[in-house]
Amino acid sequence: MADRTGRGPIVIVGGGMAGGNAAVTLRQEGHRGRVVLISPEPGVPFGRPPLSKTYLRSEEDLDGWYVRPASWYEEHEVERPGHATALSVDTAGHTVLLDSGQELGYHKLLIATGGRNRRLEIPGADLPGLHYLRTVADCDAIKREARPGRRAVVVGMGFIGCEVTASLTSSGCT
Repeated sequence: MADRTGRGPIVIVGGGMAGGNAAVTLRQEGHRGRVVLISPEPGVPFGRPPLSKTYLRSEEDLDGWYVRPASWYEEHEVERPGHATALSVDTAGHTVLLDSGQELGYHKLLIATGGRNRRLEIPGADLPGLHYLRTVADCDAIKREARPGRRAVVVGMGFIGCEVTASLTSSGCT
């Protein structure tokens, strides 16, 4: 879809549920200009709840959690430039600097990056076997180590921490 506005693309930084739904809504409401979705994760936007529950327990894949199937983004000309991370935003110059060094101009910008895990800052925080849960790759790493009889310690007992604890326990971890 060529940019018929002459003003540059709408850039969405964040490839989660909010970013994916923003791209869908733009197309559903008739936006014909360029839409660029920036995300450091491979794949398409999806809801993250199964990462701490059914996907973590290998009971479900993520297909049912996609905002739209991968083909939808191409069919609706939503650009996804691969694994890209926005390093900085120049609001005066209307540009986003990507980790590739590319500077992407924009007419409008939506920052939909979601939350980030707090990293442990204690001795041993760099030891193997310590995992954070944010991405599919993070969850897959946890799944590889979560076997019956293995011990697990979950730091952080908010909603997600409680779900991870329940999933690990049901998988046989103690």
